[in-house]
Amino acid sequence: MRTPTFMTSTLLALALAAPAAAQEAEPREMPFQNVEWRDVRDERNDLFTLRDIRDQWNRAVATRDRVQERVADRRLRDWLDRELREDVRELRESRRETREARYEAADTNLIDDRLDVRDDEHDEARALADLRTTRRLIRELGELQHHFDRRTATTALYARKRGMIERLIRLAEDEHRMAQREAQEDREEYLEDVTPRRI
Repeated sequence: MRTPTFMTSTLLALALAAPAAAQEAEPREMPFQNVEWRDVRDERNDLFTLRDIRDQWNRAVATRDRVQERVADRRLRDWLDRELREDVRELRESRRETREARYEAADTNLIDDRLDVRDDEHDEARALADLRTTRRLIRELGELQHHFDRRTATTALYARKRGMIERLIRLAEDEHRMAQREAQEDREEYLEDVTPRRI
């Protein structure tokens, strides 16, 4: 076997070093990125789905298409069921995060950690309010729906149901904006956490 020349050895070393250097050059992913921006995407999809249900329901009512109206009603019930499960999960997670933040703040006594407790308590209260709102809307829509199922719904009931769907859309829009704001805030918080302040 021939002994490699100096040039061959140098080129081989450079070739082996290049992938490692490229990996080191890649920016590190911040811990919040995947979770928070996935939340933004999910809230956006929820909003688009609900708007599509609204549009389908309005078209069906305008054309007196009972089949499409029932399809839209079923999609709305499925959407609300998913939203209820999501609200329950978010409240559970919010309570867990609040507990963890309190333990950490008691252990470190850092100003930033105590501020995190305040933020987590606010998120928990909002998650509880969201769950109560979803449950109330499900109950109110359920009380209306039997009139539609029996084809005894009046013009006033149609207007009331339309108004409730629009309210759901406004709530979904608020959730989407809030998710975007929280993703940005978490990014800023991550950058600030590299230099925590002590009292």
